[in-house]
Parts: sequence; structure tokens; C-alpha cells
Amino acid sequence: MFGTVVKAEVYNLRHRGILKTAGEWTTVAVKMTLVSGHQNEEVKADFLAELYLMKSLPPHRNVVAMYGSCTGQDPYLMLMEFAVHGDLKSHLMNLRERGENDSQENVVYTIHLDSSKDTHRISSEALSSKMMFSFALQIARGLEHLATNKVVHRDVAARNILLFERNVVKISDFGLARRVGQCDVYERTRKGLLPVRWMSPETLLCNQFSEKSDVWSFGVLLWEMVTLGSTPYSEFDFDQVVEKIKGRELLTCPYNAEGMIYSDD
Repeated sequence: MFGTVVKAEVYNLRHRGILKTAGEWTTVAVKMTLVSGHQNEEVKADFLAELYLMKSLPPHRNVVAMYGSCTGQDPYLMLMEFAVHGDLKSHLMNLRERGENDSQENVVYTIHLDSSKDTHRISSEALSSKMMFSFALQIARGLEHLATNKVVHRDVAARNILLFERNVVKISDFGLARRVGQCDVYERTRKGLLPVRWMSPETLLCNQFSEKSDVWSFGVLLWEMVTLGSTPYSEFDFDQVVEKIKGRELLTCPYNAEGMIYSDD
């Protein structure tokens, strides 16, 4: 949204006034503004909105941390936690590609509530049911933390979930996130690109976001996980997707998902 994210090294990193890595270099992700011209002021305003939200948000194990910022001159910078294993969307697609390239014929990948019944034969690093449920629970805890602090993310999707060491996952990219008022609803007043395929019916119909619309997006994210990174409603164009979601036509049950996992209620 703003420009680019680059990898960098920081010496003697401090976070919230506490020295985290005395005498050591720490790898961080640096988010920066690289837009010039008439769009620059709007981009800066969006960048600062994300910055202030991140500064005010209490730390949580499943929400990416911001270490610091620099807004005294162009480009504006935010220093964030660096995810050594990248994002969940890429990870899922890599797993699918490994499965498609597997030398065995008829590779099967079935998700069960009981992980002992897994039938996948993709690779030893495949996303087991146990790991999938762990990721889902961690993301849910991160979303609960946001809701408790009156924050609506508005872009919950596999591409915005980062993978860290020890199988920890964290919600990232708060460029669309907003704080909600007393009514717990944020009404969009500006035009801009939005993740329609992950949006709830009430968002498309009423232009409103809430923790409930984040829950809808979380459901789509779970569908992404089970399908190893498939795009929601991939067979339909933009207008068709909008009409289907408004009409509450749900994503179909993935062929490899046990019936108890999927519900159309």
C-alpha cells in the first residue's frame, strides 16, 4: 500500500524502551513510503494512521510487533519483526507445489479433526491437521486481542499471516486496520482497494466493518489453509464475487475437508 518492505539489520535493538539484543545485530523488516507527487500526502497520512495504531496496541504473541519508526524525513519508516519463514499464503502454495511435483501418483491430502487420521503424503514438512489447528488457534487469539482493543483489521487473509520460529504465527499488515467507536462498527468513508473476496456480506451491503466482519474473513482464511492457498471464488470475476457474497453464497466445501470441519449453517 505504501511502497515497499525491505530486510535490514539493527544493532542494540530496543523495544518499548527495553534493550532486547545488547551488543547484537537483529534482523528487522522495514516498511517505507516510496510514493511521490500528489499521492504522497495521502500515503503519509495512511502510513501515520497505521503507525499510531501499532504504537497504541498492547503487545501480543500472535500480533506482529513494531520496534520503532522514523518520520522526520522522507521516506517514512517502520521497523517491524522479521518473519524468517515468510507469509502463510506462500507457505501453503509451496506445499501444494511440492504435492503436485510428488513422484507418487494420486497424491492425497485430507484434513481430519483427528490428526492421527491424516492422509496427506505431500512431504515430511506438510501442513498436518495438528499444525493447521495450531495456526488457526493462534490467529484466532490474535484477532481476539485486536477485538479486545477495539481494532478491526479489515484484511484478514493468509497473505497477512507471518510465520516465525517454533511454528508461531502472527497477524501483520495493519494498513487497513481501524479503531472502532462505542458501537463497535467502523464505517468506511474513503474509496480505495479492498479485499473483496475476503469481505463479509454486511461490509459489501452496508459499507461497515466490525469484529464480526473480521471473523468472516477468518473463515475465508481457514478455507485458504485447507485448500493450500487457493484463491476464494477464483472461477468468478469481481462483479460476480460481489453478487455471490451479497447473496450469501458460501465458498464450497473443499474436496479434502472432513465434513465436521465445514459447515454451511
